[in-house]
Amino acid sequence: MYGADSIALSDKKGKGVIFYPVRCTIHCIDLPLLLRVYPEKTRQLCLFGGMQLGYVVDGKFWIRKTARTSGTNQQEEDIIETLTLTQVSKLVKTTRFQCAIVGGFSYEFRPGLTLGFSAGNALIDVIQAEKYNGWNLYWAVGYNFAKVLK
Repeated sequence: MYGADSIALSDKKGKGVIFYPVRCTIHCIDLPLLLRVYPEKTRQLCLFGGMQLGYVVDGKFWIRKTARTSGTNQQEEDIIETLTLTQVSKLVKTTRFQCAIVGGFSYEFRPGLTLGFSAGNALIDVIQAEKYNGWNLYWAVGYNFAKVLK
């Protein structure tokens, strides 16, 4: 999942169109390469960091499109649209491959419930525009089924 503050661009006719993503979801296949460190002997707390490689399958953008009309009475018109990443790639330079630096922590409680948090910063932006935000925050809830089998 990626977020973007705004993607400033013009349409192909040069009519000053600015897209403001309201929400952006990108579906990708990720391969994390992480170093995990357990500072306690109980191995409940885990700190991790490393790289994450990925391939973007597709995405969806819910955007507010502001179009400026030309002439003596310049007006702005807002239109909400839904675009796929394939459609956005016709307007802005995009890439399907991604690479990010990630880090975070997780904690496993005695019954096997795990809670975690991680953050990542994209080294290769999927959308290459002026105001693209490549930071991601993740939280996770999991369960260690090996505890049940013991």
